[in-house]
Amino acid sequence: MKQIMDLARIYHEAQFLFPYWTDDLLKEWTAAYEQLLATVSQGLTEREFYLELMKLATLLKDGHTQIILPSSLNVNQFSPIKFEMIENELVVTNAQVPYIDLIGQVVQKIEGKPVQQFLAEIKPFIWHETDFFYVNLVARLPFFFPDGLNISVAGEHYLIKMVATPRLAKPLRQGVLRYQHEGLSLYQIEDSIMVKIQHFMSETMVKDFYRHVELLQQADKLIIDVRGNLGGNSGFADELAQAFYPGEFLVERYYYQLTNGETYANGSQIATWPAKMLDEAAQTRFHKELASWRHQAFEEQSETAFYPEFAGKLAEKPVVLLQDAATYSSAENFLMNFIQRSKTVTIGTSTAGSTGQSAWIPLETGGYFQVTAKAVELPAGTIHHNQGLKPEIEISLTIQDVQNGADPILARALKNDTES
Repeated sequence: MKQIMDLARIYHEAQFLFPYWTDDLLKEWTAAYEQLLATVSQGLTEREFYLELMKLATLLKDGHTQIILPSSLNVNQFSPIKFEMIENELVVTNAQVPYIDLIGQVVQKIEGKPVQQFLAEIKPFIWHETDFFYVNLVARLPFFFPDGLNISVAGEHYLIKMVATPRLAKPLRQGVLRYQHEGLSLYQIEDSIMVKIQHFMSETMVKDFYRHVELLQQADKLIIDVRGNLGGNSGFADELAQAFYPGEFLVERYYYQLTNGETYANGSQIATWPAKMLDEAAQTRFHKELASWRHQAFEEQSETAFYPEFAGKLAEKPVVLLQDAATYSSAENFLMNFIQRSKTVTIGTSTAGSTGQSAWIPLETGGYFQVTAKAVELPAGTIHHNQGLKPEIEISLTIQDVQNGADPILARALKNDTES
């Protein structure tokens, strides 16, 4: 019974919260719900049920909509390797001991299957509209393969055992470390300072940034690296961005479902009218009511930010921003804050393509349904959902870069010429 209750709640909560509905997606959502309801009614194990919920959530094609597993299924382990798609090959890009020697190697098979077959079979369970899929895949490996992942590399077979602690990031190979704490690291590289921001989850990180603002002011150029930054609180991202603006700045445009009981009720009644009464003129006249009934009536707003205590401390400083496919959520919000700023250039690859605010819906079976409730666009209204923010200077890693430990994106940022 609890599984049926959870499924029904997921279906209905998404209808009234999700901001990306179309008529076709709603039909697909309803069909999937009805099919899964019949399956659940026959009885599923807890693991089987949550696998089905993951597939259902993936139908919405949104990077902030997902199923959070209950504690009984959360193995609290991590993958000791990371891989990415580089030059159309799945490549190990980072690893813990004892798998260090796999870094830079091309994965030939996973679980005895060719890589493309394996990926095709697992994609229905994970948001896969952009290359952020590989970040999610690595995060989900302990759930999918708690006993270890079998991979083939260079004709050799390896059983990758999950570990109790997450993989440590590779250290910077150049520059002098000037400060490191929580999610913030500062490196002196020639006349530049590189600011590595691992996340936006801590007010402490913001305080530490401004505590070192005099060091940042001395640099000829600031390189701010948000590659691999999985976000956190967009408010913290805005507080940091304020250093580069002397006054108020545009943050984003956003919209959410406009739920008005009277409008929705009117729409429900109008939708029952005979087709001859719902002609084009009626559709236009009652557009708001019918859109509400179809969960496609939205309230749009623009958001600005201003933190006077931080304003303009680095307003004249040239900035280079480094980004990649693992730049996600509020890290993308951080990049958006710089779109309107001069003396700024972005280098790397397109970001994850998922910002917004999610609702967390508790489930009777112990997990959560995380569903996007607020959709976000760039301040000018440009859509980056499921596309990502494109850099002005696009540079991708090669397999040889990974094998040599090279960082061509940082190398490009260090050049005096940062024109796109």
